[in-house]
Amino acid sequence: CRCATVAQGCGVVLCVENVGRAFANEHADIAALVDAVGSQAVQAYYDPGNAVFYGVEPLAGVKVLGRRIAQVHVKEMGAALLGDGVVPWPALLAALKGVGFHGWFVLETEPTAEPLEAARRNLETLMRWVRTLA
Repeated sequence: CRCATVAQGCGVVLCVENVGRAFANEHADIAALVDAVGSQAVQAYYDPGNAVFYGVEPLAGVKVLGRRIAQVHVKEMGAALLGDGVVPWPALLAALKGVGFHGWFVLETEPTAEPLEAARRNLETLMRWVRTLA
């Protein structure tokens, strides 16, 4: 794939996110796409919140995508603040550690009436969870 070759030459990683589209809804579809390209410059951008939203088991995504995951969106479903919704973050973080994930976590949380306070709380919550795995 020419895009992968160019990306690799530039030191860039292109990621396919599970966004509910026909080609990127199921974890196995994303894994197959990444594997078909066969380049470290094409990996998965995993969003467990999207998995929950589309009715796909988020922990299964970590197992299926494994080392293909380059980056993770961190957000809740059913709440604005991490830990108040239905995404099983502590279990997901443990599963990510188990597959050797060393990429970036990106907060993609909802805006609230107090965005700075929400951002502070979400970051503190994520950091607390990550520290428990160290």
